[in-house]
Amino acid sequence: MMTHTFKTTFTKPQQTSMQQQLSALNTPYSWQTLTEQYCLYRYDGQAPSQQGWVRIKQYTKGTFWVQAQTAEGLATLLNTLNLTNPDETPSSIASSSASSALIGNASPACPYMGCDESGKGDYFGPLVTAGVLIETAEQANQLKRLGVADSKTLNDAKIEALAHDILGIVGADAVGFVVLMPEAYNRTYTQYQQQKKNLNHLLAKMHARCVAGVLAKRTPPQEAVPLSVIVDQFGNERYLKESFSQQNITANAVTLIQQTKAERHLAVAAASIVARYKFVALMRELSAQWGVQIPLGANPIVLKVAKGFVAQQGREKLGLVAKLHFKTTLQV
Repeated sequence: MMTHTFKTTFTKPQQTSMQQQLSALNTPYSWQTLTEQYCLYRYDGQAPSQQGWVRIKQYTKGTFWVQAQTAEGLATLLNTLNLTNPDETPSSIASSSASSALIGNASPACPYMGCDESGKGDYFGPLVTAGVLIETAEQANQLKRLGVADSKTLNDAKIEALAHDILGIVGADAVGFVVLMPEAYNRTYTQYQQQKKNLNHLLAKMHARCVAGVLAKRTPPQEAVPLSVIVDQFGNERYLKESFSQQNITANAVTLIQQTKAERHLAVAAASIVARYKFVALMRELSAQWGVQIPLGANPIVLKVAKGFVAQQGREKLGLVAKLHFKTTLQV
């Protein structure tokens, strides 16, 4: 059954103030107060005018979470609590189904996570997926002040500086990576082809592993404080749903949002930066290992370097530095 949710983050004084407001609304909501682990308080009640049930949870880490049976019931409660102004309360109202579209360009309330990848279009080097979890509105504001943006709009020097700053703000436990170096990438890609799968299936698995790694480091456990995860849509949405399920990521723990041009959301932009930073760093390591300046991208220079590499190292070594399913391989 589809439900409707609202999430934001409150300071301790705001949490107390909100609880007082809720207590004053015992009529018409007929609140039932319940205890729940990791919650300061929980209220279950019935919205007026037959608008269905509502449920409110205030988590100890600050997340304020509202769930309603109907969109009308949610809107009525939010209006009553003065939680409809996006300038005052960063918020997102979205379906809580596992695959949910954001309304307009709004980002979810914190905590939320963004995922992106780097190296997908590069002939040489690994495929890297990265995820960045923004826990609080203050972290989001710090990242905004830094100028965090889609990595495609930044040069590599700026990306490197921002990557270190992002790690410093959100913490190492809030950043996850999954890396496939060329040898492992080619082996895995061949296996997927044999299973009638493609690169999008592989990307989905890597993103899911990345999210699972970050969730495993959260305290309290992942189910206690649900969060949204935004991934730039790269294929059929069922690929990610299936991969999340395989990683035991439940709909209670995560609201999965797939959107095109998702880098406009701060967490996805941050993920694009750290993914690119990791990719470029690994390319430098490959260049040092093989004693050749390995270029980025897929262009005539890349083809020239690939031919030179094969001439020096032999064709059997090409799969250690390049993604062999690219058409470039046929030209080498």
